[in-house]
Amino acid sequence: MDVHTGHHQSTWIYLIKMKMNELGIMDLHPRPLGITKLPSFDKESLVAFADTLEYRDSMRGEYDGWISVDYQILNGSDFVNVKKQILAYALAFGRDVLGHLFDDLHISCSWMTKLDKGQSAQSHSHTNCYMAGVLYLTEGSPIIFSDFNLPSYIEPEIAKKTEYNRNGYPIKATPGKLILFPSSLVHGVETSSDSHSRYSLAFNIVPVGEMGYPTSFLRLPSPE
Repeated sequence: MDVHTGHHQSTWIYLIKMKMNELGIMDLHPRPLGITKLPSFDKESLVAFADTLEYRDSMRGEYDGWISVDYQILNGSDFVNVKKQILAYALAFGRDVLGHLFDDLHISCSWMTKLDKGQSAQSHSHTNCYMAGVLYLTEGSPIIFSDFNLPSYIEPEIAKKTEYNRNGYPIKATPGKLILFPSSLVHGVETSSDSHSRYSLAFNIVPVGEMGYPTSFLRLPSPE
């Protein structure tokens, strides 16, 4: 490299840094996740309960592993306290974070998922619901939230990873961790490499009451 070339490159680097200092960056349509650990969570008894369940393969093919035959797990007596905690966090997420107005929330369905070594869950989203969530009973492979809105027609090589070029957000599964998210978010689970079964409790949530505007009015009564 000659002196003039080096001088030109350093000048361009300086100009780029100066322009970046002047360039404001705004996040368009950020999508929130609610993440917490349940304050009251009995791992041993819940895993023992999960071990006794009857499982089947996924009807839609999104799981390589297993889902429970029972689709109303959270209505059982073993999950009364867990259900109350989930609904409390879901109400806060819907009203305070998403800023929505509704009378109440109802868990429409809930099922146990089981992944053994070598199994995974393909990318999918949850339909016929407002909010979805998962509660982890064990450690295991992470859940991956995908972003399919990234440009795909022209895809330059990534020089450095930033929040604006990553297409997957992994979140580690740990016992008692609760994740709440808008039901349209696409997610899957990496292939399990653990010798133990990975148990998680998935669920869908719908709002209760009157909502919408005159031309999009909807009334969803509480089933309970």
